[in-house]
Amino acid sequence: MPTLPDPFPSLLARIKRIEERLNNRGSVFTGTGWSIIDIGQVAQDGSVTIPNNGLLLVDGGDVVMLNESLVEVFRVGVMEFMDRGIVVRREDGTPAWEMRKAFGPDDPQQAFVIRDRLGAVIAGDALLSPAGFDAPHMAMPFTPVDYTSAALAQSTSSTSFVATHEHRGFRQNPALKPQFQVKCSDATTAAEIQVYDVLGATYLGGFLSTPAVQTITVPAGTTAFTLFELASGALALPGAMSDPLHLQIHVRRTAGTGSVTVAPVRTIGGGF
Repeated sequence: MPTLPDPFPSLLARIKRIEERLNNRGSVFTGTGWSIIDIGQVAQDGSVTIPNNGLLLVDGGDVVMLNESLVEVFRVGVMEFMDRGIVVRREDGTPAWEMRKAFGPDDPQQAFVIRDRLGAVIAGDALLSPAGFDAPHMAMPFTPVDYTSAALAQSTSSTSFVATHEHRGFRQNPALKPQFQVKCSDATTAAEIQVYDVLGATYLGGFLSTPAVQTITVPAGTTAFTLFELASGALALPGAMSDPLHLQIHVRRTAGTGSVTVAPVRTIGGGF
């Protein structure tokens, strides 16, 4: 006997009939490998092929890859400081290389950085300089300006700055943090050391020219070789990547009547 129309259909009955119609129609994703997993989210079972002249456009979102342990190993999209960049991680989640802002949203540019397995920077852009790289640390050998001398340590008794050593090379790292072994000939003699940019005709200063000139002060009484380095940080190297460099170590006596002997024992470039 046929079912007669319900003269007073309930809302529940209407909803059931709509569900039955939708189930009978099937999903538009049926047989495609795609399925709806949440509102606004779909999943693909299998491969996605973009044919010739095709385009995968991600407008405002992220592209993220997870490994089997749900650890993020690749991301293209929004970074920590709301810029859009790239981070590639090892399977344990530690970063291998990245291109993003390093310090905050006000960074003028992104930095490209390569890291070792402990997270230390081993290559990429200098973080605090628009030119050169912080690592690897490139040797900057200084030789005596007395080309007939084979001695690393050179002496002077001049009361005005004179060159004892020089470096000729190319600008690679943005900074230099030198160390010197220094001694005076007697307990009354004191001295100062600065590094001079021959091409720019100026003495080197610190980061963003603070201080304007970096000076190492050797106090009186330094009668045995003593290690000195810059108390205020690194020397800012002039120029852009691969520009020629010609630097000199300048030394002068500031007290006493003796001489001061200087040996540059660490002259390696790096970052600030």
